[in-house]
Amino acid sequence: MNKKALAIVLAATLAACGSDDDGVGNAGNTGGAGAGGTPGTTATDSTNFIVPTFQTGLAEIQLAQLALQRSTNDDVRRYA
Repeated sequence: MNKKALAIVLAATLAACGSDDDGVGNAGNTGGAGAGGTPGTTATDSTNFIVPTFQTGLAEIQLAQLALQRSTNDDVRRYA
């Protein structure tokens, strides 16, 4: 069940990106090393990447589960 583990890791990452528990108060960061560690990267930039990536991964997992439930083709079931 590596797909479930991936979903859990992505959910935890997404939740961590939404919090600023370090107390530094860098919400207005427009330069320097931001959330991604790259100069000029902000938490918003990281969130704009992580949220769609998480949603795509979750959709892939759900489609694989649907294929397992409904497919009668052994090749499809092995792939899912």
